[in-house]
Amino acid sequence: KDGIQYVRSELYLTMAKNCYLYSWFPVLMTAASPIFHETFMDAGEPVGGGRFLGYSSMRNSKYGYWNREQIILDFHRGETKRFPQTDIDKMASRYLHLLVRYASLSDDGTLLGLTTYDRTTVNLNVDGTVQTMLLDPNMVLLERKFISQYPRAAVKEQLALSRRFTLAHECAHQILFRLEPENVKNSLRGQYSQRRQYDCRTLKTKEDWNEWQANTLGAAILMPRVYIAQYFEQFQKNEPLISYGGKYAARERLAIAHLTGFFGVSRRMLEIRLRQLGLLHDLPRWQYFDPCEI
Repeated sequence: KDGIQYVRSELYLTMAKNCYLYSWFPVLMTAASPIFHETFMDAGEPVGGGRFLGYSSMRNSKYGYWNREQIILDFHRGETKRFPQTDIDKMASRYLHLLVRYASLSDDGTLLGLTTYDRTTVNLNVDGTVQTMLLDPNMVLLERKFISQYPRAAVKEQLALSRRFTLAHECAHQILFRLEPENVKNSLRGQYSQRRQYDCRTLKTKEDWNEWQANTLGAAILMPRVYIAQYFEQFQKNEPLISYGGKYAARERLAIAHLTGFFGVSRRMLEIRLRQLGLLHDLPRWQYFDPCEI
């Protein structure tokens, strides 16, 4: 008897799971079909053989239902990433036409990337010796440790996340530069026109004037507002997260784990973006409260 009950339970749960996984299929078959009846059309509307001319379905035509806000559909069974990740490498190479190269930029590892707006020469420390490298205006130079081989998987993961944001940050510098008027562009290019050799840190400080802009735009590229807003609407009831002096309750910890996985970013980068959007509030640590803790 117990065996039969177990089989029944497994069968029921399997059916329930599949009904949930494939719930999109009936909607697709009934709403995305190009077949319709001619009486749905206005007089004079081009019709041919019971099909829309110019539309893929009744739902997608002017007669269909249209949402006010953008809805993100997810038909990927078993996928944990609900939102598409920005392919920052393709954006850099195909859209911005940037050439990404790697080199040792600093001894202490605090300088992770740089880019310039005109051709210049930079001094690099390679195995204890100083070597010069010519930087073109369409080049991004990233820290070599991003592609180094580390035995620990956790280190590799953190480096991959750091590399994504660093490349997005340098792409943001190039985007902001291209949006400037010509007189500002010429002024910025003039910083590199003396054909002198720079060390990496001196060269990086020439871009400090818009570092905060590049951080903001880089975060927006990797974490679009529309996707974050949808997540908070669906799962957080539009309630912001709370940081109690850097400590998070269970709700916040779960949301941060979800969002960092969805967008492929580190917790620090996510915190920056959420604060920009007003979705992360800071309270003193002594006010910490977690209803899940007993």
